[in-house]
Amino acid sequence: MSGAPPDAEILTFDRFQPGAVMGEETVVLDTAILDPWLKLFPADGRHETHMPHGMVMTMIMRAYMAVVAPRPPGNVHAGQRVKMHRRPRLGEAVTTRITCEGKEMRKERRWVHLASESRDADGNILFEGRMTLIWAA
Repeated sequence: MSGAPPDAEILTFDRFQPGAVMGEETVVLDTAILDPWLKLFPADGRHETHMPHGMVMTMIMRAYMAVVAPRPPGNVHAGQRVKMHRRPRLGEAVTTRITCEGKEMRKERRWVHLASESRDADGNILFEGRMTLIWAA
């Protein structure tokens, strides 16, 4: 999945279904992805054959941006957790699946909890995460 069509309806709180897979995104960890990171964090260049540890959230956010779309303006990223199992190698395909883990109303705010699982081409888990967002609409 590479984002929502231009005429897609905005994803509102009511449309989140706890337990439902929202979609997945596959990217190949290549120099086009790695080079901008290394410009910001040149010391991470010592991991020449593998993705730097710090890039894990970047990979999850790439999938989130592609899958959870179109989003209303004004959402707040309220928290995140990540568990690393293995860093992908340069040239390796990484498929990240985004699942709605839950949603709730708290103090008149719409809270959304999303889970992510990133796997290699053989289905082995690379890293997993959880994002908590305050949803605007």
